[in-house]
Amino acid sequence: MACLVGNTATFFLFALGLVPMLFAGLGVTALPLIVGHLGYERIVAARIGLQTAIIVLAVGLCFGGLFRQAEARQLMVARAAATPPTSYIEGKWIGQSH
Repeated sequence: MACLVGNTATFFLFALGLVPMLFAGLGVTALPLIVGHLGYERIVAARIGLQTAIIVLAVGLCFGGLFRQAEARQLMVARAAATPPTSYIEGKWIGQSH
């Protein structure tokens, strides 16, 4: 349901009419569900090795995402802790002599 709402909202932002927006949202939501389910049943369900590889890949991507998030937080904290280049109290700008 959340995917349907998100996809429909995306097509709303494309300024489609009401009926095309609803059909496009339904289609974009249903297509991965149908194709994904059939693909899983016919390709992945019978192969334990492929299931294991997909799980390992998903876990690896999760840890990679956590690592990237940690890097972003580190950058954010470094910027917040950095001293500002100007002094608001003295009214001086770097490179400007008084």
